[in-house]
Amino acid sequence: MTNGRQPLSSFPRGSARGGVPDDELRVAWTRWLGILRTRGWDPTPVLRPGAAPSSIAAAEQTVGYALPDPVRALYAITDGQESPADTGGPVLFPARTFCRLDHAVALWRGREQDDRWPLGEGTDGGLLLLDEAGRVVGSDARELAAGIVDYLALLSVAELDGPSRTEAVGAVLWDAPALR
Repeated sequence: MTNGRQPLSSFPRGSARGGVPDDELRVAWTRWLGILRTRGWDPTPVLRPGAAPSSIAAAEQTVGYALPDPVRALYAITDGQESPADTGGPVLFPARTFCRLDHAVALWRGREQDDRWPLGEGTDGGLLLLDEAGRVVGSDARELAAGIVDYLALLSVAELDGPSRTEAVGAVLWDAPALR
């Protein structure tokens, strides 16, 4: 372990390493997208194609540690999201867009003193992060969930504020303040 994270060499080659989504993550993600749809916030316009295993591996190589298997699996399903302002779609996390791999790496480079993975970014500059143990934390380091699957489960049962659609932003903005 390096700084609480698994070094790249300690991860076996296999389905999770290749970025193939596992069932638990796929179920949690599908449930979450369904919740957004039932609220009238269709996520389809913002969903990007999944990242190639080579892109996930390149991001991991850049930061020097392996992403947790469920996060790797999530990026294999969708490589972050398109700009809600450009598509008119919703943010995928509370007041935060789900960062594309390349954008997460760029944010990480700008914060090298902070080794946490930027999973989501808000228009207010706030981040949704993964710490060295794979926990989902807010910018203030407050633990929000034990991992991404648990975080998606919490979102699926949370009280969601909004939506609001502002002409300046052009996106469907919603929030769950306790989960950001």
